[in-house]
Amino acid sequence: MIAVIGAGITGLLAAYRLKQAGLPFHVFEASDTVGGNILSETHGAYLLDKGPNSLRMTDELYALLAELGLTSEIVYASEAAKNRYILKSGTYQALPSSPLSLVGNNTFSWKAKRKLMLESFVKAAENREETVDAFFRRRLGDEWTDYAVYPFVSGIYAGDPARLLMKAAFPDVLKWEKEEGSVIKGAIKSRKNQQHKGIFNFTGGAARLCEKLADPIQSHIHLESTVSAIKKVADGFRVDTSEGPFEVNQVISTVPAHTLASMIAAYQQELAAKLANISYPSVSLVHMAFKRKEIKHPLDGFGALHSPKEGSDILGTVFSSTVFPGRCPDDEVLLCSFVGGALQEEKADLELDMLEKAVLTSHQQLLGAGEPTFKYVTRWPQAIPQYDIAQFLVAEEVSKLAKDGFHLGGNWIGGISVPNTITRANKIAQDCIQLSVDLENRKQTIINA
Repeated sequence: MIAVIGAGITGLLAAYRLKQAGLPFHVFEASDTVGGNILSETHGAYLLDKGPNSLRMTDELYALLAELGLTSEIVYASEAAKNRYILKSGTYQALPSSPLSLVGNNTFSWKAKRKLMLESFVKAAENREETVDAFFRRRLGDEWTDYAVYPFVSGIYAGDPARLLMKAAFPDVLKWEKEEGSVIKGAIKSRKNQQHKGIFNFTGGAARLCEKLADPIQSHIHLESTVSAIKKVADGFRVDTSEGPFEVNQVISTVPAHTLASMIAAYQQELAAKLANISYPSVSLVHMAFKRKEIKHPLDGFGALHSPKEGSDILGTVFSSTVFPGRCPDDEVLLCSFVGGALQEEKADLELDMLEKAVLTSHQQLLGAGEPTFKYVTRWPQAIPQYDIAQFLVAEEVSKLAKDGFHLGGNWIGGISVPNTITRANKIAQDCIQLSVDLENRKQTIINA
């Protein structure tokens, strides 16, 4: 028997693979629904993604969607969302979308443009502890780092680039520097190697992926089942749950690092202390809809990200109804803004009226918005794991535990994006299945001896 703790995307996919392999398992989920932070809800005429607002297609992810029969529900980002905006000098300015557009783009100075064009001549550094901030200042200079990298990192990690480690947060980019001699060349080459790519969602929202994975394993899922402790026993592990104890041969944990820390305090005291040190800054999502005629900005882009240099109260806004039309009434627009993160965590915890006021004020100043027709706030008290030195130190120890049948996953290890978690879940399932085979072979050897 195998215990899967957590019914987010990693736990669901790992369990789905175990079912395909014919192995017995239980999935324990503390909440009353599956999906973890991938949640989609309909509120009247509005479709809201309360976690990830979009997904990045990869070949591995597309193969899974085809396997699940989800390809017919894929909706790729609209052509109208091709622009990316940043807040600079108090206004939304479009980022250059190609080398040619860089020349005529006035968002960045000629000094910054020259630095970008000479990026391939910058030598790789030997500093293995280099932060995201230090890496990009070295390769791209201050202007690109302040107004492109910082907003980009806020959009992904809601994090502080001065604390995040390159080797933990963006290992592929480090690989591009080493192998291609250029971050830009590496990014272009990686896209060419992908058959399936692009930004997408589903007609029913991002949660469709988790719902589809859960369907064939519903009888194995224990909702509102809290795990209080995981203990090592002679033949495997004992998992103490609100339903009682379960004796299992292997454990797959996909819960947040701080949650896992409390579960294994008695079993792995030193590891538990390290897990508890992984930071998860709070983030609040604020959805607002407006009559289209009452928005002065054309909203001809994916959205806008804000640099900390601008002193804004929000991290940025996704133009949700531009990216994926049909998420609100035809005469309205739907926006999703992010507040908080590592550099502004206290703002995520503002009182509801103050939080809504901060977002509305930003929309009125930057988009020329009127009064909203719809508002909805989603709070994530511990939202996104930070891939800093604390996370890196724990990640190095995980492979040792897998040999004993204790497999760790979730978005705090192996990458936070959905494609990252898909890769991690498949790897965990393979390891778990192989160990089950090995254990059975050993058992048969003993019996036959």
